Amino acid sequence: MMQIRKKTLDKATENAISEAAAAGIPLTFDRYEEMVPVCRFGQMGLDCKACTQGPCRINPFDPSNGTACGRDREGIVAASFLGLVADGAVVNATYAGAQSKAAPAIFEAISAANEGMLGSAQLLEKAIKVADAGFATLASAKPAGTGVHTIEVGLGALKPDMINILLVGNIPVAQSGEIVGALKSDGRVNLVGATGGEAAGLNLAGNYNSEEPLLVTTGVDGVVAGKACVSPGFLSLAARLGVPVVDADNFDAASLLDKAEAHYRMHGGRSLAAKFPPARATVGFSAATFASLSAAQWNSLLASGIKGVALIGGCNNAATTQDAVVVRQAAEFLANDVLVIGSGCAATAMAKAGYMDPARVASFTGKGLQSFLLFLSEAAGVELPAVMEAGSCWEMPAALRIARLFQQKLNVPMAAAMPEISRPASWCSALAVAARGVPTYVGPILPLDGGLETVAVLNEMLKGQGGALVGPGQISDPEAVVAKLLFA
Repeated sequence: MMQIRKKTLDKATENAISEAAAAGIPLTFDRYEEMVPVCRFGQMGLDCKACTQGPCRINPFDPSNGTACGRDREGIVAASFLGLVADGAVVNATYAGAQSKAAPAIFEAISAANEGMLGSAQLLEKAIKVADAGFATLASAKPAGTGVHTIEVGLGALKPDMINILLVGNIPVAQSGEIVGALKSDGRVNLVGATGGEAAGLNLAGNYNSEEPLLVTTGVDGVVAGKACVSPGFLSLAARLGVPVVDADNFDAASLLDKAEAHYRMHGGRSLAAKFPPARATVGFSAATFASLSAAQWNSLLASGIKGVALIGGCNNAATTQDAVVVRQAAEFLANDVLVIGSGCAATAMAKAGYMDPARVASFTGKGLQSFLLFLSEAAGVELPAVMEAGSCWEMPAALRIARLFQQKLNVPMAAAMPEISRPASWCSALAVAARGVPTYVGPILPLDGGLETVAVLNEMLKGQGGALVGPGQISDPEAVVAKLLFA
């Protein structure tokens, strides 16, 4: 930690980062800082590794510059983005167990990205097509079906006097249900999730880039790891600290419990919750939560003063302060009487900040939204927080459905924001949401900005459906997203 930079908004994670630094344990944040300054060619989509004549890179100040094979600036930027989205479609289809459904679009996308016959506009069309295919597989996956329930969120979800087992990464609903059932039968075990544990209805100890700090606290005694959002650094640190990790596909409850208990006994006397108590969060909302509302009740809600609907989702990104932009954007939406639906690690960020505690609605919302939530709570018969959580990143289609429900019933504009996005699966979903007619903000970068015309060409395509995909190059102030996307 040679550089002075605020790593996270979360005090518990910040404390664990300091403990890691004192112990000489490098974390994601440190590894990122060792790379600074990062390669701007790569950030802007101006490098290409499609063949071994390269890697090629294009001078951002020379519009005439091209690759060895002759691909121009716009082509290389579009191809790079297509590859990113196609990678995300693979992950999403794998989670959904529907690889064959998305395979034609994925193969087409990979071929187009690596061969130079198509122009930038055609490559962007392929990107939209493969994003749609990946997103459609998520929509067809078995839903979590946990219903509305209250959980604990943050480091305090780990219990010092119990064997804490962390489910991390994308574990499909049916599989996670079997794992939870096998482990919950042991009364000594406290199950928590991160970066995907939402589907199992678990308390959430953290979100993306919090996983390694959780290990540093010694509070995690064992790990069940899914197929995505589980970093090599996390696995290496678990091995270094003696925390047993089992792949969800090779889960053995008895073996994991034996090893986790041994870790627990080695770290007696730990005190976690007392120092950083968990936030309370009411989660698990879906369109079905509001299915009982009558036409008359929806009509009454029209006069409540709500001005729009926002879907905030995606990951965290070490290039920015963890949770900070997500929480700031949520605050801006809520203060402007915009209903916020949360998904993925961004939702966990908002939960840690208290936005999903029904008792704190008045602290975060404008008067119009506050009265709307009060009436809606009474009509639906459920206690509502300022932000409604609709599952993990893998449940993004369900989050979109609930946001669309409110948009259509209330006849208000809708926007989406993924301001700390990093993983390919989320990039696939971001483009798919934009292609479904939702103006969408992504950050901290939009890897199309290396093109002089690429962003404009993509948005012309999305415009026909009412959507858009913009980033800091188009909206420099993240807090201006409300005005620019919803009320422009």
